[in-house]
Amino acid sequence: MQLNINYDDLYRQIKNMEEHFLDCTNLNSSAVYYGAYKNLVEFYFWATYQNPSNKKINRNRYVRFSGRQHLNSLGNKRIENFISSQKSHLSFISSTFFDYADIVDDFVSSKFYESIYWKSDPVISDYEEQDILYSFFDECCPGMRDLFDSYRERGKFYKLPQAPFFSNRDGCTFYNPIENDSDIFCHPKIRSLKFSSLMVHELSHALDFSRYSLKASPVNVCLYQMRSPFCEVPAFYHQFRFYDYLLKNGIYKDAVIIELTSELVKAIGEMDNLLLLSLLPPENLRKQSEFLSKNETLLTILENSKEDCPIEFDDSKVEEDEMVSLDEAIQYSYGPILGLALMGDEELYRKFSMIRGSYFDIDKLSSIGLSPQEVQQKVMKKCDDFLGEYL
Repeated sequence: MQLNINYDDLYRQIKNMEEHFLDCTNLNSSAVYYGAYKNLVEFYFWATYQNPSNKKINRNRYVRFSGRQHLNSLGNKRIENFISSQKSHLSFISSTFFDYADIVDDFVSSKFYESIYWKSDPVISDYEEQDILYSFFDECCPGMRDLFDSYRERGKFYKLPQAPFFSNRDGCTFYNPIENDSDIFCHPKIRSLKFSSLMVHELSHALDFSRYSLKASPVNVCLYQMRSPFCEVPAFYHQFRFYDYLLKNGIYKDAVIIELTSELVKAIGEMDNLLLLSLLPPENLRKQSEFLSKNETLLTILENSKEDCPIEFDDSKVEEDEMVSLDEAIQYSYGPILGLALMGDEELYRKFSMIRGSYFDIDKLSSIGLSPQEVQQKVMKKCDDFLGEYL
């Protein structure tokens, strides 16, 4: 599929958002407009960096400095909410993490996985790729087909800029609260089934934002994208359904299992990070920058908890330190885990869609059948469905 490399409409959106920010006095709205504005500016800058234009962006000092203050204020509220829910996060993630990590690790160590790991990716034509996507949409998510066609017609699938800022991304979707619409960015070198699953994942975000806007203001939709622990759940829910559809129909099974396993392994890393952050003292969280050293976080926990730590950690540093993001740890832990737990139960997914919001609420989740224990059982059942026959 051809990705749009004409970014003129992003420039139009940037200037439109800047004008709205200048007229805005509400704190949440100002923070949201600036957050969306900042992201679009970053994309536009890197996309046009090698081909400079006369269009000036991010030059209004009031927008930059006032917007940054408002966005920081919103970020502080998010951290305080996480601090107030640390025990709930710890309970929820730890109930699933260890059994989940064991079954995924066992599969990755299996002879079957080793036998398929080095196989070449299948070469899939554009026609076949479209046919696979349409077949999945028609059977599992009809609304996504119309959205896919609309985005192609309107040139809303953009080439992801090739810059260090986006080095760890295959794709992303950004919601514009001014226009109540989304833009999707995809890495140009992603091919084969990985690209198809990326399409499903990102379109799920766009569809989710569209549906969320039916019951919430555009500002609250943007807040949901920016700080909700649940904003990745619909995307992973449909992505895992896509893998399930391919496996049940015998479509490139080995390649599907490799892609699926990769997502399951990534979730282990983020859940491990979230467990650490759930044990980090509040004063350290309040002083955090956007990213934290995993080594320093672990040592801080061990120094403060002594005998009271509810989870055993190796007190040695990891060989190669890594930086941990609170936002990513939250969203990319609950996204895959709840996505797996909701599979095969459309009524439960509907109930989840009614209660998802900007903050974590363990009581609301439990009230619809997603208590920590129920999620653990559902996740293990689904992992067994996917991987059990190969162990």
